[in-house]
Amino acid sequence: VTTALEPNLLIGTSLTIQPPTYVDVIMAVQYTGNPQYTNTEVEAEIKSAMVNDYGYYNNSFAQTIHQQDIEYTLNGLPAVKIAKVTVLHRQGDSGLATLVGDAFEIFRFQEGNINIGIL
Repeated sequence: VTTALEPNLLIGTSLTIQPPTYVDVIMAVQYTGNPQYTNTEVEAEIKSAMVNDYGYYNNSFAQTIHQQDIEYTLNGLPAVKIAKVTVLHRQGDSGLATLVGDAFEIFRFQEGNINIGIL
């Protein structure tokens, strides 16, 4: 990357490349599923949506993630009748918060950090 970009740098500037800081997200969701789906199917769909829709390829640096955005995504799933995010925070914090990333941070949603329960 550095080799490709160096010819385009302005005189007196430099290029520094560093890896991102991955920030694990802790979240809890309560839901009511549609009757044609089992609880296991609903929970699998919720986890899959979180890992895929907010995963590595759909994330960006300094991203802001609101509780309402996640609820909108989850409430659009076929198996979900109603979903409510009850916990959303960075690992090490607590409560329900809007996630605001710094310039070098990327949020990471992992199945083990997503707690799901029934409304």
